[in-house]
Amino acid sequence: MSEATNIRNEIANQLPNMPAEQIKQAVIKWLDTENAELDELSENLAQEQKSSSPQNSLSKEEKIAAFHEWVESHRGLNLPFLSDEDISRESMYPDRF
Repeated sequence: MSEATNIRNEIANQLPNMPAEQIKQAVIKWLDTENAELDELSENLAQEQKSSSPQNSLSKEEKIAAFHEWVESHRGLNLPFLSDEDISRESMYPDRF
């Protein structure tokens, strides 16, 4: 169980007997602890993603080559070409012209 959860449970158990100022201080402590735990989790996740991403280990030239390879992999899909009229602003937004 996390420290924030322990603090929350402690507050819940003692709540009926606590004065308002003490409740306020306890809730602030709980929120600070929970925020610290969330920050740590977020930082750990960012580090994992950074270290596991193959993009980080590629040079500029390798990234360019990978992009061109990806583009070429989509050329054989036999998709119809769009005319200038099809992609014109007037055809996309007929109510504005």
